[in-house]
Amino acid sequence: MSNTNLHKALLLIIFVGLLMFLYQHNVGSQYDNSNSCEVYAQKCTIDLEQGQLIIDFPKQIVVEELLNVKFTLPQGLEIEQVVIEGVNMYMGKLPVYFESLSSESSIQQTGEFFLGSCHLSNMQWQMLISLRTINSDSEINSDSEQSQSKLITARVLFSTQQFL
Repeated sequence: MSNTNLHKALLLIIFVGLLMFLYQHNVGSQYDNSNSCEVYAQKCTIDLEQGQLIIDFPKQIVVEELLNVKFTLPQGLEIEQVVIEGVNMYMGKLPVYFESLSSESSIQQTGEFFLGSCHLSNMQWQMLISLRTINSDSEINSDSEQSQSKLITARVLFSTQQFL
């Protein structure tokens, strides 16, 4: 009788392990890793089909201060939305407010955001940037322009340290 219970427990452990593996695999593949980068020395670059997306933080990324970020986009892309989420702890969706500064070779947008603090000494964050391809032909009506535009999601990973 105990041999049957042992087999049932072993099957249950294997089943739960398989479910955990599938969940982790699904969460990990939720974002396209080719459109991801990790901030190093307050800067991060993502190679896109249209060119390079450069994300630059002018100051060190800290909590509980108004922070700035500069986006340099290749021609043909515009930012639709930027949000920041906690990776190792739920912190809600934090919006990044931005404005455009255009030049001939690229589009620069600056943004502002605020990170809250938590009880973790090392907080990991992800900035999700929704980009839309824009059509340079202004004679196309808006219906066909929307059907030709493409949405691209870029993911920027960074962390903050809280010294207690």
